[in-house]
Amino acid sequence: MSIPGAITELNKEIERLNKEVDRLTKMRDSLSQGYAGVAQPAVSQTVVPQKRKYVRSAKTAAKTPAKTAVPTKKSTAAKKSSVVKSAPVKTAAPAKKREISAATRKKMSDAAKARAAAKAEAAK
Repeated sequence: MSIPGAITELNKEIERLNKEVDRLTKMRDSLSQGYAGVAQPAVSQTVVPQKRKYVRSAKTAAKTPAKTAVPTKKSTAAKKSSVVKSAPVKTAAPAKKREISAATRKKMSDAAKARAAAKAEAAK
């Protein structure tokens, strides 16, 4: 499906959903007229998604012990001795260029031409 076609379909879907929202809002309003105990929330057409906040639960916080010890500073000799020497890295051989047969090349060319013609037709 082309991008302009997808945009059109999405616009249709949005319009359908807006009509559904209006219908449900009217239904809610008519039901709440008979029952005064329900406070109606403010109705807004655009809903802005909010970022979720990470909240640590009390259970998880209780399981994790608090870090009270201050980390000691390593000496330079200890740092040097803890360095791990890695093996020399081999460079990968360049990928072999893929060879395409003449028949496949023609099929690809024909498909590209058909896509270009369809795109030009859709743009009219």
